[in-house]
Amino acid sequence: MGRSKPSFIRAFAVSLTCLVVLSPCTAAEPAKDEITLEIVEPRPLSVALRDLSDRHGWVITYEDPRWSHPDDLEDQTAGVQGAVERVAQGLHPPLRIPRVQPLRFSYPRQRIEGGFGARFDLVEELLAVYERGNTGVAYELRRDGDMLHVLPQQARDERGDWIEHVSLLDRSLEFPRARRTVMETIHEIEKAINRTSSTEFSLGLVMIEPFHHTFVEVGGEGRTGRELLGEVMSAVDVLTSWVLFYDPTLQTYFFSVYPVRHGGPA
Repeated sequence: MGRSKPSFIRAFAVSLTCLVVLSPCTAAEPAKDEITLEIVEPRPLSVALRDLSDRHGWVITYEDPRWSHPDDLEDQTAGVQGAVERVAQGLHPPLRIPRVQPLRFSYPRQRIEGGFGARFDLVEELLAVYERGNTGVAYELRRDGDMLHVLPQQARDERGDWIEHVSLLDRSLEFPRARRTVMETIHEIEKAINRTSSTEFSLGLVMIEPFHHTFVEVGGEGRTGRELLGEVMSAVDVLTSWVLFYDPTLQTYFFSVYPVRHGGPA
């Protein structure tokens, strides 16, 4: 079971997570032979990766760092009705989100025609462009079959010191093999991760209808959440990807799944 959090704060955090997952990827206006992404968002890298996923049919997962440095955060307390009073009364901490940042990335259309190696190189180039303009986190890119995973390698803490990022999805889990629906399996993975971590892992928006009636049988000793999630999601006839957003107010990770809409942004 998830750890108890004040309902007011949790509702704010979940609504922000769902808004980002459901919102359009970007309003990029490509030139004839070039695609340009211009994004101003709290998580511009995630938005850019979602655009690449939808535009080209690629599965690219994204994970936040544990945002904590003041320069990486914005206080949204004043914009939420009743929140200022609750904070002043000490009922909950200020409502914080990642700082809004700009990201501009251009690439020739022909770059997508070179197979998986070209896909990997393009995403790696996007990470380099992002990191040149945003100094609070360094990302790494991993390949797992036909999936790409973008996750923090290092991030700065509250004092500004760089620390290694250890993903909740890379922890070894005790996960008994059993036949379950995909949705039931995801819930069991959530519980298994929370048994190994002091940072809460919670489900955000997971609204993929086949997850509720497609059965899988996965498990085993020493398997990671990333491995298990990749296996169960590949069993569904819908191309899907995920994001793992960190809420700095709740100090909780929210896991959301979305369908990859190949041919989305033009």
